[in-house]
This record gives sequence, structure tokens and C-alpha cells, in this order.
Amino acid sequence: GVDATWLADVMAAGSGWQPTGILSRMVQERATLRRLEQTGMRLVQLAQAGGDPQEIQEMARTEVDAASRSVASVTLVGEEIDATLESWESAAPPSIPTPWVDLNEFVAGWRPGALYVVGARPAVGKSLLGLQAAVGLAGHGHVAFHSLEMPRAEVHARLVSQLTGVPQARIDRRELTEGDWQKIVTARGRIESMPLAVDDRGSVRLVDIRSHARSLARRGPLAGIVVDYLQLMSPARGDKRPRHEQVGEWSRGLKLLAKELGVPVIALAQLNRGSLQRADS
Repeated sequence: GVDATWLADVMAAGSGWQPTGILSRMVQERATLRRLEQTGMRLVQLAQAGGDPQEIQEMARTEVDAASRSVASVTLVGEEIDATLESWESAAPPSIPTPWVDLNEFVAGWRPGALYVVGARPAVGKSLLGLQAAVGLAGHGHVAFHSLEMPRAEVHARLVSQLTGVPQARIDRRELTEGDWQKIVTARGRIESMPLAVDDRGSVRLVDIRSHARSLARRGPLAGIVVDYLQLMSPARGDKRPRHEQVGEWSRGLKLLAKELGVPVIALAQLNRGSLQRADS
């Protein structure tokens, strides 16, 4: 007999030889078991070192997912291009249209795996734009909306106002007319069935956003993630780097998350008021 562990080592080393049939499946299963064993050992080491439990938990999910994939094979682009071209003829575009027709002309909709950073100065409607984007995405699947500044009740009020046309000022002052209530009751069914999850924790790290999105994805297809807003995210425990370096790291992390989950991620960002005073602005 041939030792499956030896065969797995040969395949992992990139020899170019690939077994077929039952032998191939046996080798792949053995390689997967070995990677899971190595992953378990790493997780035990991390837990014993006393790291952040939630970060270790998310790392465990990522590691197990990676270890569970079959042995990678080498494929040349020439071997795949025909299938790609055929998909252009038969499949709809993978992007999801934004709520704004003019913007669609520029970006061709929200593309899966892409990160969109929307920057604007304070108090010009960033949160409203983010909520409108989330509502649009919710027509195509579950959406994770991270509101780091507004409490959940305020997000609900803005959502109701957006869907009904009832001025938010009347909602805030509780000066709703009978006509307003009729519009709200009519919109209630749509809101009730909307797969939009609001996370209003004020202190959210990248690991929290990833955990929330992955948990939501287990309830159904994930359509997108919206973060309102980028600079309010919290650093990982013990991270003492300058703020601009942390924000850069969060941007890279959100981009990787978009690619990992295959969904668009929309991050709102606040521009410094001083930038408006620059001579080149």
C-alpha cells in the first residue's frame, strides 16, 4: 500500500503529480485531517497564552475554514478563460445596483468583494446615505449595519422616515398625524421582513464586525456590510499605534473581509473640517 501521508506531502510540495479517483480522495482527506490537527495545536497555544477570547474564536473559524478546503491545484489562466467568457453571455452582472442611478453609471453597482469608502465632512448626511445603501442591499440578502454613533432606536426612526416619507422631526417630537400612522402601519410589513441587522455597539473592533457578519451569513445569504463610521472603530486590545495607522489597518481588514465573504463592504468616513480650508481643496 501507499502511505497517504507521504502522498499528501508530495502534493503539498507542488510536484505537479495529482492522484485520481479513490486514491485522490484518500490523500485529500488525510491532508485535511493533518491541517486540522495543526490548527488545533495552534489554537491551544493561543488559548494558553491568554489572548483575547473573541479574537481567538474568530481566528479559529478562519483557520478551520482554511484547513477544510481541499488540496490546492495549479490552474493556468488559459484553462479557465473560456468558462469566464461563457459566463459573461449567460449570467447576470454580479454587482448589486446602488439606490442612485447616476452613481451606477460610474461604479456599475456594488461589486462583491469590493470595499467602498464614502468620505464627507460632519453633519452632511453620511449616516442617511449608509442606511439607504443598506436598505438597497437588503433587497438581495442579509445586511450587517454597524452604527457606531447612532443608537438602534434612532436608526429605526431614520429607517421609518426613509420608507414612509414621514419627516423625522415629527417622529422625534412624537407629533405624528393620523396620516403618518397609516403610512407607518403600511410600511411595517416591509420593515418586518427586511433582512437588515443593526449593531449599535459604540465600541466595535474589526473582529466584532467579522463575527457579526459571519453569524448573520449563517441565517441566509449575505448581501453586504455597512460601517458607520470608520474612525469610530476601536483598536485591537493592546494596539498603541497612532490613530492614522490604526485606521489604515481597519481599511485593509475590511477589504480582506469583503473578499473573504464575497460581498461589498461600505465604510463611511468623516473628513477633517480643516481639510476644507486647504488651498488645493
